[in-house]
Amino acid sequence: MAFQISAELEGVPEILKAFGQLSIGLQKKYIGSAVGKAARNEIASLKAATPRGPSGALRRSVGVKVEKAIVKPWSLYATKAGGSATARIGYRRGKTQKGAQFGGNAAWWLEAGVASRSPQNGSALRVPVKSTRKYAYLKSLAVQTQAGSAVFLRRIKAKAGNDMFEQWKAAALPRIEAKLKTELADAFQRAQAEAARRAARRAAGRSSAGARRR
Repeated sequence: MAFQISAELEGVPEILKAFGQLSIGLQKKYIGSAVGKAARNEIASLKAATPRGPSGALRRSVGVKVEKAIVKPWSLYATKAGGSATARIGYRRGKTQKGAQFGGNAAWWLEAGVASRSPQNGSALRVPVKSTRKYAYLKSLAVQTQAGSAVFLRRIKAKAGNDMFEQWKAAALPRIEAKLKTELADAFQRAQAEAARRAARRAAGRSSAGARRR
């Protein structure tokens, strides 16, 4: 679960248009840096808005992913070549770099809730006791079976969603927009400076090459 900010913000298209004067490599580098900083600035607020739960895995899964790309002029819907960047902030799923699992899978169920459920065949849902160690109320329901102790549930109660992410987003979006504008303006100044340094080095190289030829 994540969301991304559209570049259609007041003042942002003008900055992006100015970026278009620079090389695609500089656009990709500095636009990506700006959107990443704007998103990471709200990691702490999203963690604070996220229930810790019994293990804290959901809160630890909060993170930002920045995707940078070069838009080719022949790409579908592209009006010109340029660099683009997308920052996504939310709950990470899948494996970490060390092979452990992120705990972001629970975000959807907390946000949207779940309906009441029962096994289709009329039996009960079997939950191993080792999976319920953190929930004392389930331990009291455990029964001994040939395969070991387990909890059998004939029905899962419905639970309404808490809209935690939507509520956080409504509060955080204005802050992210303001931060993005500031970071893009600063990134453009730094990109311009790097472009000037590169141009100076190229000019110096051409002068040196011309002097050697003479």
